[in-house]
Order: sequence, then structure tokens, then C-alpha cells
Amino acid sequence: MWNRGAAALKDVELAIIFGTDHAGGPGRLTPTRQNYATPLGTLPTDRDIVDGLADVLGPSEAFAEELHHINEHSIELAAVWFHYAAGGRTVPVVPILCGSFHQFITGEAGPGQDRAIGAAVDYLREATKGKNTIVIAAGDLAHVGPAFGDPNALNAAAKAAIMDKDSASIEAICVGDADRFFEISRAEEDQKKICGLPPIYMALRYLNGAARGESMGYDQCPADQQAGSIVSIVGALLWGRER
Repeated sequence: MWNRGAAALKDVELAIIFGTDHAGGPGRLTPTRQNYATPLGTLPTDRDIVDGLADVLGPSEAFAEELHHINEHSIELAAVWFHYAAGGRTVPVVPILCGSFHQFITGEAGPGQDRAIGAAVDYLREATKGKNTIVIAAGDLAHVGPAFGDPNALNAAAKAAIMDKDSASIEAICVGDADRFFEISRAEEDQKKICGLPPIYMALRYLNGAARGESMGYDQCPADQQAGSIVSIVGALLWGRER
């Protein structure tokens, strides 16, 4: 996926990276003013955009869980791949960790009705207007099996059924439909435990239906020694048009 998109990154001016915050509070969006280091050097955080986002969210709310950036691997891994694919260029980034959407899955209102999420997305669109921007969603799909609290180990038929269900989520991603992507998980009552639900939703919401793409590859990674638990992953590349 990164090799496929590398040519488009030669002129990129900014990267917004939404990542799963596995320890994040419900619905919380957590930016940081700190920079991200990679083996190729440092990706500087665009502090002006981060400070503007903090003003929208409220500084105490925005930075209450900023320390999670120290131990969370989602943005860290994505930053390394992005820096490599961008040819080692020093591109400013806006790193945002995304907390659980559990309250939206179980409640009547979805993230589309959340004031803070809506205000954050509106701000980011305005702040990046006219900039050649890439938005990255760093998160996995299904987490299923005894390793994740399910009672039964997965056999081949169960894994095939998960792949079929994942395909619907992937289709929603590839047509840039944030609401459909979320509603699939809500209809399933999040049985697949998609940890990437918040960052993928946020990336699609930011794109606002102005991007289409395709899956670059799907896999199910064993999550225990018996291969009775899996984490499913997909790489998808979406191409946007001018907003």
C-alpha cells in the first residue's frame, strides 16, 4: 500500500494521523504538541493546528490523556511507514489518538451527532484547506477469539465468516462512507471488536465523502499459539478530490 501511494507523497505538505488509543476515554480525541521520531529522523508536529484543535475541544479535555502518546503504538508505527514512503522528507504531522466508540455502539446517538467530534472535524478541514494533506487511519479490524474474551476458538468456517463480515466494512471504507462504516459495527453490536473503528471513522469523516479507493490487501493474523484467535487487518488507499 505504501509503495503504491509513494508517488503521491512527494508533494504532500501535511499528514493527519488518527490512531487507536487502546487506553483512551470514551469518544476522546487526544492530540499532542510533541514530535514523533522515526529511524529516518523527526516528524515535527504542526503545533499551530494542534493548538487550534485544542481550542475547539477545550485544552483540559484535549490534553488530559496526552501521556498516552508515550506508550501507544498505533501512530508510532504509522509514522515510521509514512516517513519512509515520503522519502524521509521532514513533513509536519498532526497526531491524534482516538478513544473508544463503545458509548456510540450501545447508545442511541452515533458519532455523527457528537458535538466535539463534529467541531474537531470541521476545524481540521478548515485548517488544512489549500494544503496537500494526507490523512492516515492507524488501526486494525476484528479482534476475535479466546485471546479477546470470546468463549470458543475459531475454526476455518468461523474465520471465513469473519472475512465475509469484514468485507462489508472494507467496502464502506473504500467508498469513503464514514456513517456506513460505523453502522455496520453498531448493527453487529461490535462483535468483531474493531479497535480501528474510531480512527478509521475519523479519517473518513474528515474526507467527507470526497475520496474513493480500493483495498490493497486483507489478512487475518494469529493472536495466540493455537491460531484460535485472530486480528484482521486491511490496507486501503483512497484518492481524494478537491474539497
